[in-house]
Amino acid sequence: MKKNNIKYKLTDQQLFELNKEFYENYPCEYFFTKWSEIISKLANTDEYINAISGKEFSYRSIKANNENISKDIILKNAKIEIHELYIHCLECFFRLFIARAKRNECDWLEMNNLSIKQYHEALEKISKGEFTWLNSKMNEDEIITYSLTGCILKKDDNYQNIIKSMKSWIKHAASELQSIGQYNSYKHGMTLNVNKGGYSLTIGQDDPLKFEKYDDVLVYLVKQNQDGRSLWAKQNVFVNAEYLLSKVYIYANLLNNMINAGKYFYHIDDFQEPFIPNENFTFIDLLKLIKDGGGEDCSYISYTQSLSYYKYTDKK
Repeated sequence: MKKNNIKYKLTDQQLFELNKEFYENYPCEYFFTKWSEIISKLANTDEYINAISGKEFSYRSIKANNENISKDIILKNAKIEIHELYIHCLECFFRLFIARAKRNECDWLEMNNLSIKQYHEALEKISKGEFTWLNSKMNEDEIITYSLTGCILKKDDNYQNIIKSMKSWIKHAASELQSIGQYNSYKHGMTLNVNKGGYSLTIGQDDPLKFEKYDDVLVYLVKQNQDGRSLWAKQNVFVNAEYLLSKVYIYANLLNNMINAGKYFYHIDDFQEPFIPNENFTFIDLLKLIKDGGGEDCSYISYTQSLSYYKYTDKK
């Protein structure tokens, strides 16, 4: 029955006001501010410690002091914050993209009405490059460009390259968010740590090919299927700070695109030229760009270590 629809009989004026409030007050600057704070901690760790160490702070009735703050703790916390910020930014971007793509009456309501099941179904489909299910009234290119920019882009010589780049970033967000082990480790008990880790692998004998990497790793537990049985394992994710911070910057800007489009549509602000990653710029290109520029090698993202189990004997 219609009366069981939670949006049934909401007035047009109420829907307009909700949309206007959502886009007018969305805290886009949050991700850029956190991004800058983390970079500052990594780049100026000693200055940061000197600014807060041994000093008392107070906010109204709350008082605090920072004693015995070590550089190691600051750097470890900053690297945890990078992953946390990245996952948070990805999810905010992805959920708003889905809401805008559907073009329902209110994006704010649409985001709140998205169930966990629907969210994971969307991740599965979009990670495979499936977009047309989101809106039967637009083709795939229109869904992508309207959702991210608020307009249908002109089909010039760069059109297909722009679509390719936009699509690659949306698919990458969906694929990353499907790896829920890291997300759950943050949200459910902070069951992770930053440690030193790595591996060495040699292939061949006469002219051996050697792979090795040792660096800071984010460690959390995951389940793996082996011979029909679930087993625990350690997932070690290299803290490629430069790579992740670059992606946060890109997704925060794409998120900002969508908010600016909403502000323009609801007469809150003038039209803002959208941020578009370079026409041929995908996350694969980002990896190469960082490495070629003398940054850290991001080719090795993570590795898994099985836990030790007693030998299992199936007694009949």
